[in-house]
Amino acid sequence: MARNGYPVSAAAGDVNAVRTLDARASSARRDVALPFPHRQAEPVSNAAVQYLHGIFQGLGEERLHVVFYDRHDRYVHDRTLVIGCAGSMCLKGRLLLQEAFARQAHGIVLAHNHLSGICRPSAADIESTRRLSALCSEVDITLIDHLIFTRDRGFSMRLGGYL
Repeated sequence: MARNGYPVSAAAGDVNAVRTLDARASSARRDVALPFPHRQAEPVSNAAVQYLHGIFQGLGEERLHVVFYDRHDRYVHDRTLVIGCAGSMCLKGRLLLQEAFARQAHGIVLAHNHLSGICRPSAADIESTRRLSALCSEVDITLIDHLIFTRDRGFSMRLGGYL
């Protein structure tokens, strides 16, 4: 099955596509927007990127979706935590940590969309990601990556050097 030109093994709502997430930390750094499909050296698997990218297709508002992983980097759960209006969105650390603790998560991947079509992190994206990463670190949860999606591109904040 293909979705938006990218092969996927399951519908966007099927978590089986994201279960193959390869949560290895990557030491590679790239400060460029990454076209799909992502390469193997990236901290998030191609199947997970395709699944997450599909969640944001056709939306008229920004959303933040989170994927939770256990201590063995196995998929636990994923859900949309924040739905914002065009051009803005806010995630409170308390909400993220409550969800992570409820799922006994040891790792998380954040993903959100940019309606502007600009696949680069804003100053607010960078600041909030660093703040959330430090907060998660204090309670032994790893922020594996924060992905930003537009209609046809994706950007990894870890590979961009922001994490």
